[in-house]
Amino acid sequence: MRIKSAVATGLIALASLTSSCASTKKDSSVPRDLKLSPASKNYSPDKYAFLICGVNEERFTYDLSAIYQVLLRRGFKDKNIITLDEHGTEDFIYHSNGIASKENVMRVFDHLESVVDPFDTLVVHIDDHGTCKEIPTRFAVYPQTLIGLADGGLSNFELYEGLKKIKPKIGIVTVDTCHAEGMLKWCKPPYIGIAGTKEDSKGFSGIRDSFGGYFYISWCDGETKTIREAFDNAKKRHSFSINGKVEPQIITENGLENMLLP
Repeated sequence: MRIKSAVATGLIALASLTSSCASTKKDSSVPRDLKLSPASKNYSPDKYAFLICGVNEERFTYDLSAIYQVLLRRGFKDKNIITLDEHGTEDFIYHSNGIASKENVMRVFDHLESVVDPFDTLVVHIDDHGTCKEIPTRFAVYPQTLIGLADGGLSNFELYEGLKKIKPKIGIVTVDTCHAEGMLKWCKPPYIGIAGTKEDSKGFSGIRDSFGGYFYISWCDGETKTIREAFDNAKKRHSFSINGKVEPQIITENGLENMLLP
């Protein structure tokens, strides 16, 4: 069972007052094998989410915990939220389904292909470090953006290859890394890309201060109704967006950013 944030906060407060009780902590040193709930297309509206954290820095795990709680409040079912992180053992602030390796990411994409149908919503969020390098070819030099993951890099092309075979009614893909826009330049309907910064820029975030986190937290603001409004709300709250260190981007077509929040 996953512990809701308010309960978790209370338990953390109690732990800070005393440590005299015998420890009941289970061994978290053994990574969890990838666990996916069996399912198939049912051609009725469902909500799915895939959260990826390549490095378990505190600022990133805060993000995943906050986003996970928001999705539950927005009606995403617990069993339909898949989370991969660096260690694959987290069970307290969110539940990890396994290690954020490239193999596991691709396995989750295959799983989502088999369950997501044209009536569904799909959310994908990535918290990680990002890099950008130039790839020479016979004709030109092309920039390639990569995110770190737990065992190496996942390129913008590989992200596209994983997602293009999944056909939701609407897909929201948020990337909060350095050079984030470069991971999402392929976005076409039904996908909307939300990048924490431009392709040629470094990303900046802090604990409880990230663009991606504020974007999702805005989903629970009663005044925020559309994806565009959540994007604008996040820019007004994220300190590094306010001071101009990052320039968040929406990559979309056909006015999809004006759709109502899922």
